[in-house]
Amino acid sequence: MLIKEFRHIGIAVKDLEDATEFFELFGYYVIEKGNLSKRDAKKITGKDTKIEYVKMQSYYIDTNPVVIELIKYTPDIDIKFHIAVSVDNIEHFLDEQIYYTDKKGRKVRYVNYGGLTLEVVQE
Repeated sequence: MLIKEFRHIGIAVKDLEDATEFFELFGYYVIEKGNLSKRDAKKITGKDTKIEYVKMQSYYIDTNPVVIELIKYTPDIDIKFHIAVSVDNIEHFLDEQIYYTDKKGRKVRYVNYGGLTLEVVQE
């Protein structure tokens, strides 16, 4: 079970608009916006919350390929930061067979290890 790639860094925020404007000051622009219902968000986080998100990419992608995902949880939960990674098989990371399947058929779930939250994604 190997990490195939790092996908993005997720940062929980209270105000998506303010956080988006802040990262625009550093040369980032919006590449995707979306939301997940409580039912779907629970499959990812294991918590009763809704998710709104904004993904941002740097204009300087050649030297800064890091995608930032700003996330607003409603109600707020104890996850403030996560690192998203692609893996070959998400099953290795799950105690229960609960995960979210996105529009592209990817399986997604948050996994916690020693205070670090990983978002594992199986393509």
